[in-house]
Amino acid sequence: DNMNIMTAKTDKGDFGMLFTDMDELQKVFPGFDLQAREFPFAHYIDQLSKSDMLGYIINVESEFMVLTKDLLDLIDELPQNTYSPDNAYSSSELKRVKDSIKKMRKQ
Repeated sequence: DNMNIMTAKTDKGDFGMLFTDMDELQKVFPGFDLQAREFPFAHYIDQLSKSDMLGYIINVESEFMVLTKDLLDLIDELPQNTYSPDNAYSSSELKRVKDSIKKMRKQ
């Protein structure tokens, strides 16, 4: 399960580059024969804890999204089940969502 993450260097520090599809990857590395791999969310969090990266940038050459370590920690705290009428969130899970949103707004 080796994961090689290419980094983008910014004035604030290094961010891992992630891509939503091969077209986005080719914008950064045109002409290279690269393969995409998919990992569980926890694996990306684990990689941050083992590196000096400040977070991830998704689709660096397009309308990109920056996910900082702090934001990813908040996302990781959210309930893991998918909502459906037959599988509603519990009151404690809803409280965790609300608390996470409050933390995000303060940042």
